[in-house]
Amino acid sequence: QDRLRHHLNALAALLGDEQRRTVAEVLDRYELEHVDGGALEDATRRNYRLQLEALRRTIGETPLDELGRSQVATVLRSYRAHPAMARACVERLRHALGFAREWGWAGVDATRGARLPRRQKRERVLVDVELELLFTNLNRTAHPHTRRAARTLAATGLRVAEVCRLRGNDLDERRGRVWIAKAKAGPRWAPVGASMLEQLVSWRIDTGFLFRTKSGRPLDPRTLRRALARASALAGIEKVVPHHLRHTFASRALLA
Repeated sequence: QDRLRHHLNALAALLGDEQRRTVAEVLDRYELEHVDGGALEDATRRNYRLQLEALRRTIGETPLDELGRSQVATVLRSYRAHPAMARACVERLRHALGFAREWGWAGVDATRGARLPRRQKRERVLVDVELELLFTNLNRTAHPHTRRAARTLAATGLRVAEVCRLRGNDLDERRGRVWIAKAKAGPRWAPVGASMLEQLVSWRIDTGFLFRTKSGRPLDPRTLRRALARASALAGIEKVVPHHLRHTFASRALLA
């Protein structure tokens, strides 16, 4: 329904709607002509759509003739801890505005001179759009056990080595927890949400490692790191490492 609404808005603009045009109308027409109708890879098209949705949420209702640096700054503030995502959104807006000038809709590039916010790498928390982009591309490129390990990282906050060495008999379904035999501070029980625990149980084949190679050895943390790096590069976001997923989980848990 949202996709149909965007396309109807774009068609109305093409037919000469005299009302004040908004940023959303520019994004709708851009999506119709250059994303849906462009010769793009499927992953690139999905990434562009997610960036356009982020722009619609933040500045979509802004009249085009009022779009300025302050509105672009709103986008940057929304992703101030995630400069790669902020850069992608601003680049998408800049591209759309370039076509808007060709259509005679806009005369000024409001993104010119935009400065991305700085952040500290240790404090990185992935936003929903970044997670969606990451796992969309991870699903396309990684082995099932690697994908599952990454989802476990994001949903439990465990360390990468702890996830890679989880065994089928480490799951305590009744009490909603998993046993970490080789934790940094010593063996311990770690709580796990009901939905994630259900997933872990469904992935369990036997009492061996949950995430393993064909030979039955545990998944190598380096394999997971490489898969995350490759998926984040394809997603067009800043490189993701396992600790980012752990920190994202912890930050969201504090806000819950």
